Amino acid sequence: MKGDFAKYLPHVLPSIFSMATISPKMGVSGTDAMHELSDVLNEIKPAEAAEKKTSIVTDEIEEKEVAIAMLAVFVDELGESYIEYVPQTAQVLLNLTKFTANDSIRTTTVSALPGLIRCIKIKQGNVASQEMFNIARQYNINIFDAMKEETETECLCSQVSAIREILLECGPGFLSQEEVTEFGNSALRIIEKSLGRIKELESIKDEEVEDEDDALDQEDLALLKEEGKNEYDLQLCAAELLGSLFKHHQQFVGDIVNKLRTETLKDAFSSGVQKRLKFGLFVLDDMVEHLGPNYFAQDAYMMIVQTVC
Repeated sequence: MKGDFAKYLPHVLPSIFSMATISPKMGVSGTDAMHELSDVLNEIKPAEAAEKKTSIVTDEIEEKEVAIAMLAVFVDELGESYIEYVPQTAQVLLNLTKFTANDSIRTTTVSALPGLIRCIKIKQGNVASQEMFNIARQYNINIFDAMKEETETECLCSQVSAIREILLECGPGFLSQEEVTEFGNSALRIIEKSLGRIKELESIKDEEVEDEDDALDQEDLALLKEEGKNEYDLQLCAAELLGSLFKHHQQFVGDIVNKLRTETLKDAFSSGVQKRLKFGLFVLDDMVEHLGPNYFAQDAYMMIVQTVC
C-alpha cells in the first residue's frame, strides 16, 4: 500500500506539520507571560552547566517528536511518492537540528534528513544530479553547524551517521577536495575529543573521596560505563564517516589516510584497549576494501592486510 497511501497525504500532513512545528511554552515563577521553552532554557541555564544541554519532556514536546518520527516514516516508506512534500519537510527538519529543549528531537530530526535525499534520488531513477548535490550540501552544512554546538554524545552519533548516509547517497563527484578535508579532519577531531572525554570519565571513577557519602554507588558507575560506551560508539560512527570518504572520494583522502596511519591508528593499536583495537581494525578494513592495493606501496599494503587478518 506504500504508493497508494500517497493520495491521503494532503489530508494527513497538514496536522502532522502543525504538530512538528509547535513551539512549546513555559512560564517562569514571578512572571505572568508564557515564553518559548527554548528561549527560557537559554535564559535560566547556569554558567557551570554550559557544557551540557537540558533535555525537557512535556506533552507538547512528545507530540512534536511523534510528528517528526511520522514524517521520517513517510519519507522512508513512500519514496518518490513523497517527493512533492520534500521541500516543506526539509524546512521543518532543518529548523529543529539545534532544538535546545530536547535531545531526542535533535536525534530524530537529523536521522530523518538522509531519507529526503534518498527520496529525491529515487525520483531521478537512482541517479544523482547537481540539484540533488546542492540540496545535500545544504543539509550537510546545517548538520555540521549543529555538531559544533552539540554536547550529547548520542546526538553526535546521529549527526555523524546522517552526514555519512548523505555522502553515500550522493556518491562520487559530490565533494570537493576542500570538503573532503573538512569532513575528514572533523571526524579525526571527534575521535580525539571523545578520547579526552573517556579519560575524564576514568578519572571520575578513580577519584578518591574523603567522605563516604560522596563515593560513587552502583548507579553512578553504571551511568559512567554507559557514557563510555556511547563515546566508543561515536568513534565507530566517525570511522564509518571516514570509510564513506574512502569509498567515493579516493583521490582526495591522501592527507587523511596519512594522518590516520601515522597518528590515530598507531595510538589505537598501542593502547591495548579492546574497543580502540576494534576501531583501528574497522578503519583498516575500509582502507583495504575501498582504497585497494594500488593506493599504497606494496609493503605498506601487505602490513595493513596482515593487521586486519
